[in-house]
Amino acid sequence: MEIKLKKFRFVLLLIFPLLFSTKVNAQGKVINSFHSPANVKKFADFLFCQKDYLRSFYEYRNYLKHESNDTVRFKIAIGFQQMKRYTEALGDFKGLFFNSKFVNSARNEFFKTLFLDDSLNYIRQIYNSPFYQTDDSLKIPLKLSLSASLLLNDPLPDSSLFSRAFSTNASKKMLGLYLRRRTLSYKDPTTAALLSTVVPGLGKIYTENYSDGITAFLFTTVLGYIAYDNFRAHHLFRAWLFAGLTGLFYGGNIYGSYSAAQIFNAKVRFNFTETVKSFLKKKNYFIPKYKFFVNDF
Repeated sequence: MEIKLKKFRFVLLLIFPLLFSTKVNAQGKVINSFHSPANVKKFADFLFCQKDYLRSFYEYRNYLKHESNDTVRFKIAIGFQQMKRYTEALGDFKGLFFNSKFVNSARNEFFKTLFLDDSLNYIRQIYNSPFYQTDDSLKIPLKLSLSASLLLNDPLPDSSLFSRAFSTNASKKMLGLYLRRRTLSYKDPTTAALLSTVVPGLGKIYTENYSDGITAFLFTTVLGYIAYDNFRAHHLFRAWLFAGLTGLFYGGNIYGSYSAAQIFNAKVRFNFTETVKSFLKKKNYFIPKYKFFVNDF
């Protein structure tokens, strides 16, 4: 209902210029200004608010042919960011780094875009560069640099930086993530393989795949016993057949334990990464919402 009302109000906005915003040419003929830059911008703003970023980009681009407007350029960059066209978004944000009222916002969104693009190492490299620093109190480059450090394999910075960079509520959460990152429990693949070499299935149990571990132990043990029993009974064909199957299961159990440890570690890392990214997304990467994006149609 709310969307329909907005569309109706927008249509009225387009009709009003036809009725009242008119001009007369040399022959005295009335010409309306339906395609005036102001109306093109209104239509583009409407598309932007409907999250139709691609069409709004084309309308904004037409508008910029007639008028220079940093707000429009900023919205275009945000639109590219929302469409996950990060290279274009980064370029447009850079274009607002100087001589623009959006210097701080553009630099903050630049770092947010790098984070969305998983360019975490690059964030760590440039966050303290004067070219990218902001002069506001939000400290977004520092905050996202510290957030990126949680997701990289590099040594963690001092925890005091988290306390100073973030507000009280965010600081508690980030310090909690910091401690969790320091105590992430990984399984050593080599240890898992060696354990399964000594006792089939033990490496799987080490990686918390208990049912697979028990199954591997039973299969290998039973096949080995059948092979032994057939050798004892001089049934050589069956003996060698089951001996081969035993060796196959035994080797597969060792390799499977090594892989299970790698998979376990990947899951631990993935779950932690998703927790961090989910928190940052919920906080909008510590960037305040832009009030001028909400147009009153």
